[in-house]
Amino acid sequence: MTDRVIGIDLGGTNIKAGVVDLEGKVVQSGSIPSEVDKGREAVVKNICHAAEKVMKDAGVKPDRIKGVGLGVPGTLDLEAGVILFSPNLPCLNEAPIRDLVSEQLGVPVVLENDANAAAWGEKWVGAGKGAHSLVMFTLGTGIGGGIIINDEIVHGSNDVAGELGHQTILWNGEKCACGNIGCVERYASCPGMVRRMKAAIARGEPSRLIGDFEAADITRAAQAGDETARRIVEETGRMLGTVATNMMHILNPEMIIFAGGMIAAGGFLLTPILDEVKKRAFEASKKGCRIVFAELGGDAGLIGAAGCALKAAGGK
Repeated sequence: MTDRVIGIDLGGTNIKAGVVDLEGKVVQSGSIPSEVDKGREAVVKNICHAAEKVMKDAGVKPDRIKGVGLGVPGTLDLEAGVILFSPNLPCLNEAPIRDLVSEQLGVPVVLENDANAAAWGEKWVGAGKGAHSLVMFTLGTGIGGGIIINDEIVHGSNDVAGELGHQTILWNGEKCACGNIGCVERYASCPGMVRRMKAAIARGEPSRLIGDFEAADITRAAQAGDETARRIVEETGRMLGTVATNMMHILNPEMIIFAGGMIAAGGFLLTPILDEVKKRAFEASKKGCRIVFAELGGDAGLIGAAGCALKAAGGK
């Protein structure tokens, strides 16, 4: 009886793997280093080792595994099962990763972009459970996301849809790392918040923050009453509310979900998001569209990858 799926969330530093049941519950999970510096063969070996280890720890034999879902950051050719370009995994560029892992594990492997997988996880058993159409923004070092319409991940004509962080927020703004001008990622990601906060301090705005600090420090300062930090967080929320409105006008989803470490800001971030949407969105677009924070935390990627494998196997 095949009653388990494996979800793998491949990152530049670590590989998270989990055994997931058919209802989306993580039975066993674990993490091992990716060891990108050791090259392609080592990373593929580590992916398989991570999967085999969680199976062993869970007491699950290979004949119970319905499939493996592999979530990977970067640009993918899903039909061919190839990583075209992944800045954090350069040794895997042009690698036929799906087939390499499938051959070693002896089970079917489904390849998916990591942000798409996380969005699917939230739809399956998280904040988006029950929704048929949603947009999820992932907030961190960059801003990524996933789009699900009518119970299907939107991949686009050549698998690069969902680059939500590269919507232009300022048409004559600063240059983004992607090469575009004025992307919301440039301003509202974790590094963007830090850059804007440091610029405010350099202008003489008062703050308890000094020296080097991270986005989480800005959030904590805002929660502790630092007015400059609070303004930076609120401005970030307004920017995110603006691009959320874009998605509402273009796609008319049932839900918009925000995920990632930045949601620890709670109402300091969510309230300005909601206020900006209220100010900008069409009444018809707002009707029936809920805007919420994600629920699955760091497990969203592996749960979603497992869900993608289950879906491909005809399970959900």
